Amino acid sequence: MKFSPENLLCVEETTFDVAINLDKDLHACALMSRVKATVKHGYTLADGLPAPVNDRAQHKFITGIFDDVSKNNTKSYPQEMMEICGFEYTRQEYQIDPPGEPPFSMPQSGIVVGFNTGCGERWLTREWTEENWIELITLVQKSGFHAVLLGGKAEHDRNIRIQQKTGAIYNGTYPLKEFCAIVNKCHIVVTAVTMAMHIVLALRKQLVLMNNIFNPYEFELYGRGVIVEPPRECTCYFQQECTNPEYRCMDTLPSQTLYDAIMQRVPYIG
Repeated sequence: MKFSPENLLCVEETTFDVAINLDKDLHACALMSRVKATVKHGYTLADGLPAPVNDRAQHKFITGIFDDVSKNNTKSYPQEMMEICGFEYTRQEYQIDPPGEPPFSMPQSGIVVGFNTGCGERWLTREWTEENWIELITLVQKSGFHAVLLGGKAEHDRNIRIQQKTGAIYNGTYPLKEFCAIVNKCHIVVTAVTMAMHIVLALRKQLVLMNNIFNPYEFELYGRGVIVEPPRECTCYFQQECTNPEYRCMDTLPSQTLYDAIMQRVPYIG
């Protein structure tokens, strides 16, 4: 159901057995507060501010307020979500509909590595330079692997430029189902913390995850990935833009480090 005034009216006049909202943004919490449900889990709006529905949601709420608490947290986000909803966490896997065939021809042999070059528009502190992507793709191609560029509309121009300099496979942007089909043909995917990360995990592909501003304990990779972080400390914890006047930590992450991480995952390709 898409968000619209018409659909909102329908939701308000429907009584649900269970309502779950794990998003602490104002609009999501406002909607939760208006929903009629026998049981609610997660976050709602109280006096115009996001608030936990119950004690189970308190821990995750506090980690979003205090950096020191967040940095000391050792629970993954999937574990926190399950606990908020009152379920036992047993490292349950993501669930996704089986993707169809990709919208263009993909390599039928050899190892295919996907490169999701964007980081979203909200957390620009995670962005890696085009030059680094080009260096990494070149290293991978020299090893005889196929390189496929991934991204949405925000990454299109960047991916065109990278394609022109590397010859990596890129056929533009596609809707979500087709994007999943493309990712499904990759054996390994390199990405920052984006929607692509979740798709890779759901499709049970090998993952090389670039992280700088988030607590690495937050990520459950199910034994199919590795987290790579810059050698220099990130001082912009959960900041949307880099506030360090001395250096950008992502600029200190060399392409060789990512290449080594890719090679580390090769033996685990199913």
